[in-house]
Amino acid sequence: MCIKILICVHIWLCLYSKIQLSKMSKLSQSKQLKYKIKELLESGGANQLMLARYLDVSFKTMSNWCNIAMSESSSIPGDHLIRIAFFFEITVEELHYAKQFEWEEG
Repeated sequence: MCIKILICVHIWLCLYSKIQLSKMSKLSQSKQLKYKIKELLESGGANQLMLARYLDVSFKTMSNWCNIAMSESSSIPGDHLIRIAFFFEITVEELHYAKQFEWEEG
């Protein structure tokens, strides 16, 4: 009887841990960010408010742009992307976490 209980508990724990890992994986995928703005701000000693003032946008807008998930269809307008890249002295392509386009050599 005791062995049956231990086996049941073991199976339950295994299933529970798989479910939790699955939830964590889905959460991390959905929160993968589209742009490197947060990372660049932290490494450059700047903050969202400074960049918002530079771009002449609200702090709320800047916060939203810093948190755009890869899975979202929204994006930062092109003219602002150019100004953000200029602020960090990088190219617009370097603002993106993933390559937007893959060129094939033919």
